[in-house]
Amino acid sequence: MDGSIPPVTDAPTTPAAEDAERALAARARELLPALYFDPVQYDLLAQMTAPRDLPMYEALAARHGGPILELGAGTGRITIALARAGHEVVGLELSGPMLAAAHAKASAEGLDVTLALGDLRAFDLGRRFALVLVPFNTLNHLLDDDSLARALDAIARHLADDGRLVVDTFQPSPAFLGDAPERRRPILRYRDPYLDREVVLSEEHHYDPATQLDRIVWSYAVGGVEDARVEELTMRLFFPRELDAWLAHAGYALEAKHGDYDGRPFDARSPKQIVIARRAR
Repeated sequence: MDGSIPPVTDAPTTPAAEDAERALAARARELLPALYFDPVQYDLLAQMTAPRDLPMYEALAARHGGPILELGAGTGRITIALARAGHEVVGLELSGPMLAAAHAKASAEGLDVTLALGDLRAFDLGRRFALVLVPFNTLNHLLDDDSLARALDAIARHLADDGRLVVDTFQPSPAFLGDAPERRRPILRYRDPYLDREVVLSEEHHYDPATQLDRIVWSYAVGGVEDARVEELTMRLFFPRELDAWLAHAGYALEAKHGDYDGRPFDARSPKQIVIARRAR
C-alpha cells in the first residue's frame, strides 16, 4: 500500500493505517541501510559530517515562504531548524526510528511540526507546498529509473504552481572513481561518548560504471578492534547533464544551479549540485 501516515498520534489507529505502517516498515528494511535505524549513531556522525546547508535553506524559506516539505527528513535536522525559525514544515521519512527521534526533538522544543512516515517514491499528503526540499544526497537513494521517475512525479503533484523544488546532491568525481576507490581510506577519528572509546571510521567505494551505483562500505575500528562494526550503503551517482535532463523530462524548468551552499555558480570543479527548479508552464 502506497502513501504516508503519521508515525506518532494521539488518535486511535485503524486496521488500514496499521497495515500501511507495517508495509512501510518492511519497505524501509528492504531499502535503507542499518545506520538509518540507529538514530543515536546517526546523530553522532551527523554532528561531525553534516553539511553547512542550513543558511541556504533558511534563506530560501524566507524568500519563498511556506508551507515547506522536506523529503528524507531523518531525525529532523533541517525540518526542526526551519520550524524553529517560524515556518510551517512537514517532514517525510521512511525510517520509523529516525522519524520517532525527530518527533521527540520537536516535542521537547514545543515545536509545531508535522512528521509523516512515507516513501518519497509514492506519497500523498493531500496538499501542495511552496518549497519541496530534497537535501543532503537523498535523491541518490533512488537506485533505479522507475523509482526516480515516480519520486519526481509525486513531488510535482505536491508542488504549488509557483513553488520551488530544491535538490542537493554531490557532483561525481571521475578522478576519484578512477583512482582505486575500493582502497580503504580513514575518513573520521572520534571518541564515542556512549562507548568511551576511540573510533576510526574508514570508507571504501565499489563503483559499477554500468549502473552508476556506488556501494559504500563503512568500517569502524573501535578501541583498536578492526571491523567492530561494518555498514554498507548503495548510492546512485548523478552526472550533471543527466540530472538536468531527468528534471526536464519530468516536467520541471531549471531556475538555478549552484556549485555549493554559498550560491557560487556550478562548474566542473564544484563539489555539489544544488538545483532549484519549478514546474514547467
